[in-house]
Amino acid sequence: MRLTVKALGIVTGILALFGCGDDDTMMMMPPEEMERVVPSDLPAVETSGFCMPKVLDEQILSVSPEGDLWIWTGEYFRVLQPDGTEEMLTLDEEIAGISYGQPRSDDSILFVGDGELWTLNGLSLEPFYLPDSLGEVLAFCGDPAARRGAFLQTTTGVYERNAGQWWRWSPASGSFGDITFIAQTDGSCTVEDGVRWLGTEDGWLWKVSAEDTRIATRDVTDAAIVEELGTVAVSRGQLLIGNDDWESIRFESGNVTTLASAGRNLWVIAGGRVYRFLDGDWDRIDLDLATAAEIVQPYAAGGVWVETAEELCHRSVTAPIRVRGFAPWSSYRDLRASFEVLDEAEAGTLSIARDDVPLTTVTATDGVFRVEDLMLGTGIAGEAGLHRLTLSAGAATRVLPYWILETGDISFADDVLPIFEGHCAGSTCHGPTPDGERVDLSTYEAWRDRATRIKERVVRGEMPPADADDVTWTPDLVIVIQDWIEGGLRP
Repeated sequence: MRLTVKALGIVTGILALFGCGDDDTMMMMPPEEMERVVPSDLPAVETSGFCMPKVLDEQILSVSPEGDLWIWTGEYFRVLQPDGTEEMLTLDEEIAGISYGQPRSDDSILFVGDGELWTLNGLSLEPFYLPDSLGEVLAFCGDPAARRGAFLQTTTGVYERNAGQWWRWSPASGSFGDITFIAQTDGSCTVEDGVRWLGTEDGWLWKVSAEDTRIATRDVTDAAIVEELGTVAVSRGQLLIGNDDWESIRFESGNVTTLASAGRNLWVIAGGRVYRFLDGDWDRIDLDLATAAEIVQPYAAGGVWVETAEELCHRSVTAPIRVRGFAPWSSYRDLRASFEVLDEAEAGTLSIARDDVPLTTVTATDGVFRVEDLMLGTGIAGEAGLHRLTLSAGAATRVLPYWILETGDISFADDVLPIFEGHCAGSTCHGPTPDGERVDLSTYEAWRDRATRIKERVVRGEMPPADADDVTWTPDLVIVIQDWIEGGLRP
């Protein structure tokens, strides 16, 4: 049942979703006969990489899909890259209490500071607009700027981004309890099935979806999502794999203490040993460390960062396939994409397939594969949904999942231009021929080229400016502009 309680900010509402039955504490437990065992005598797979001393008072946040590890020192960000280089990024204003981050690249991160969401892109730091009614942000997954897919954990509840609005989730019992984690992979909190998984302090693992919101199993300390495998949870020192029909996996080397996923990889620490699950097989990974691994942070391009008590190390089995300009789990309406792939394996050629159908082969130039105007879809009606690019270079393969979105019906000429002419035109505003340094936004091309920035400023309430005193400006106009930009920028 869906119940809209009240509006939150410009384009926001609250949604309470209740379980399908009267008792959302019903759960599915793994039958004993479904247990499998990972032997301790698996041959070790060798890795290569480097280590550096760990600074104990620094906070390791997370790693980007391309392997850039972000660390908060208390004064600035350190960004460690898989090739051993390091960058320092400072903030142009003081933000205390940075507690959570989702890196996007080596110079871009979305993070929580002082209970608010912030975006850092290069040298540009900006707050991310959220309605005050949501409370202070504790954690998140997905892209809050997208119209769908993001999840927020705040001091007032759990919220989902859907149709450009924020909706609150509640089980039939009224509360999920004290949430300790949201299962995710590569920053996304769901894959094709649309299900989210929340873990609580008392060990419950909640399954959250529009069709089924309930406790799925218990005694869970951590969980992750692995494409083509499902949800993987740590319970009583073993792995539980599945969504409802759980399969238990025990490691002969000892209890599972840590797990993490990225791309198609699942990394596990069990009995002090490190294992990787890929393409249906378990490997024991030889990290060649001075002390035992405590935490693993794999990334989609193919490598892993490892924390020990004293060191921070990077390891890889094969050369990672690192991409610039195309992020996994992103959403697209434009069916053409251009991006770069680093030829770190010195393979010379890169093969690309879409949904297992070969598309093209690219030759490296100066160590980089430059992919131009790659077709992400065919343009056939009904193509919206989840798709995958498969990149193959030498012995390495990487899968990039992405979403194709429906194209909207709103157009610039019929819907956006009248808003501009009624609220933004004139020489003292945005043209034609505006005064001073103001940007001319009187044409479709000007809006198209600045669409992302326009959406950010309009949604945050910076355009039109407060001193314009435009009493005819309404939230409905904001929604039209946002829907037009996110709906494909029709002329």
